Amino acid sequence: MRVKTFRFCVVLASLAISLLGCSTLTSEVQSATQDSTAEASLGHPSPVPVQAEFVYVANLGPASTHSGSISGYAIDRHSGKLVPVPGSPFPAEDGPSTIASDPHGDHVFVLEKTFSLPGEPCSHVKGVLLSENVHELSGTLSLADKITLDGSCPASLAVDPRGKFLYVGMETTDAVGLGKRMLGEIQVFAIQANGKLREIAGSPFQVAPPLQSLAMHPDGKLLYAATGDDRNGIVVFIRDPETGSLSLPITVASRPQSMLAIGPDDDFMIGDSPSVVDQVTLFRINEVSGDLTAQSPMAIVLPWGISVHPSGKFAAIAATRLSPGLPGEILIYRMDSSSSGMTQVPGPAASAGNGTFDVKFDAQGSFVYAVAENDNSIAGFSFNGSSGALTPVPGSPFQTGQSPIALTVVRPK
Repeated sequence: MRVKTFRFCVVLASLAISLLGCSTLTSEVQSATQDSTAEASLGHPSPVPVQAEFVYVANLGPASTHSGSISGYAIDRHSGKLVPVPGSPFPAEDGPSTIASDPHGDHVFVLEKTFSLPGEPCSHVKGVLLSENVHELSGTLSLADKITLDGSCPASLAVDPRGKFLYVGMETTDAVGLGKRMLGEIQVFAIQANGKLREIAGSPFQVAPPLQSLAMHPDGKLLYAATGDDRNGIVVFIRDPETGSLSLPITVASRPQSMLAIGPDDDFMIGDSPSVVDQVTLFRINEVSGDLTAQSPMAIVLPWGISVHPSGKFAAIAATRLSPGLPGEILIYRMDSSSSGMTQVPGPAASAGNGTFDVKFDAQGSFVYAVAENDNSIAGFSFNGSSGALTPVPGSPFQTGQSPIALTVVRPK
């Protein structure tokens, strides 16, 4: 997530959060994630156990105090409605702005201390990484580890497909010589079963600055890094799946990008460039070399977040317009592997609130969720897998902590 240059332009409003009692929350979470057993009592077969699914939101908190938080919700599998999980919101201190989870749904990872002061490219304060364990039934988070990172302004997280290694993209300072210059680097941690993190040998790995986003190839052999730089563009690391180590980076696309997303079918990568050219580009991936072939870019005003449908056939893009209040919307595009193109589905874009910076499909591809920073809310939509149409879920939008900036969806397995 790249918002440090935009963070102080948005309107922050204080909002009191009404917390329900733990017993009430637990009851609502159970009703949102489990089937009734009434059919069994009537002689019908017992229902198949339903896996719980949760949404977690990183809330920046007030700009003056940097007292952030993590909001957690259970997804009602029938309606898509969000129900706060017991204990939500969970503590996170200085500007939590990036959030991710492992593919097994055991852990949630959060980056803190991302933002610098206005007018500064990056503060020299070290970033902080939180590792939270997810309770598979209730969705409650418990802190497993807290690490001070090697660099500052951490911007991105990526987890390998087996959930064994965590990659953190950030900036750091090279103090060689009389001057100082900012560099990019990727710090790598082995993820323990209890959520503890251990840095691997050879970490951190250097990459050209400014590092904007990381994207892991679905087979785990390639890690892409968007530098947002005209000269370096997108670079790719060859990754050792056993040790988590990264090779020297190779430039595969010179077009600068800020956010990357790869679909499950391994064929395409999507990149957006909100602050430079206001466009989204589809890249075809060469699975052998990792090289990227860019298709014709599409003009979209301030595209901030991308999510690919589990089927690989659709992409959701969060866009924010430069109008009073920063109105946001969700655009749905159909991805065509035969023509290597993206086509916006018919109908108007879905309004998602003011300051829409991130969007995610749920694990089943039935729902879409987007955070609105200026409204302190998260919008939920039912997704039509045939037409790509979005329909607001009951109760949407849902209240978050102050200044929600990013989200992740977790389905414990």
